[in-house]
Amino acid sequence: MRRSSGFGGQKGQGPSCSFTGCWCCRGDDVAESDDSPFAQCGYNIQEKHLGKLHRAASRGEVSKVECILSSGSADLDERDKKKRTALHLACANGHPEVVALLVDRGCQLDVFDNKNRTALLKAVQCQEEECATILLEHGADPDLPDVYGNTTLHYAIYNEDIPMTKKLLLHHANIESANKDELTPFLLAVHEQKQQMEDFLRKQKENLTAVKLESIHQVMSEYKENETPRNPQNSNPEGTSNKMACLGEGAAGAKVDEIPGNPVKRLFNKPSIDDSRPMSANEDFDFDTEEKATEPANGKRQNGMGIIESAPQEHTNNENI
Repeated sequence: MRRSSGFGGQKGQGPSCSFTGCWCCRGDDVAESDDSPFAQCGYNIQEKHLGKLHRAASRGEVSKVECILSSGSADLDERDKKKRTALHLACANGHPEVVALLVDRGCQLDVFDNKNRTALLKAVQCQEEECATILLEHGADPDLPDVYGNTTLHYAIYNEDIPMTKKLLLHHANIESANKDELTPFLLAVHEQKQQMEDFLRKQKENLTAVKLESIHQVMSEYKENETPRNPQNSNPEGTSNKMACLGEGAAGAKVDEIPGNPVKRLFNKPSIDDSRPMSANEDFDFDTEEKATEPANGKRQNGMGIIESAPQEHTNNENI
């Protein structure tokens, strides 16, 4: 079973191209690979199927392209049968002058061909650094994936193109983007045994981590400078004291300094006639009941105080008997 991102050339074909001008970039009689993104970097260009703008762009005929556009006889973003624009063909065939002209005329940069590849991706795939640079400087997106999930970085890594990889990273290409085989550019380098690229990317990831850590430390430092700790005892001592005094007086009807103990505990002191005596459940916070309970008990009474006070007398009578 073939992998969706299939690495390397197909059986019966030459190796995957890694430089401009190879057999798979120029020949009209070579069919494009349908299931392997790395088997062919360029386009199968058959001029008889191209319009005049596409034909002039693929040949690098700058003056002819300009003449066609000025006459209005062709649309700047016109597509051919494989959804390619003139910009796609100029990038794949390495014509930076045509690329610059098309960009200056305001062509769309991130148009997809029939394999969901942008002109920038084709420039990277065919190692046309000058064309890629023009597109990057005008805002082309390096992270748009093709039908295999590969981005410009995947193709730059596969081609072991360090200058192109550096340029893409400078334009914030996503180094963690994974293709449909769940391979990031780094994992692709490991999978394809591209040791030079593996070492390069490992170093880049270390640098990115260092930059991120430095940014985090800077943010934390700025936060600490702006967020000065507040001490409630020093911020407004007079105001705090006055508030506690008011709370104490409102709760107990007395001055704060007359209530011993912690100021916080003072808020929970409940006023009563006799704070030393525990309250029974039947009293239900009834102060009239408390006043009756303080009268001397001469015999057994139904409340708790009467029973407790009569107990010693009964015990004494039993001893006398």
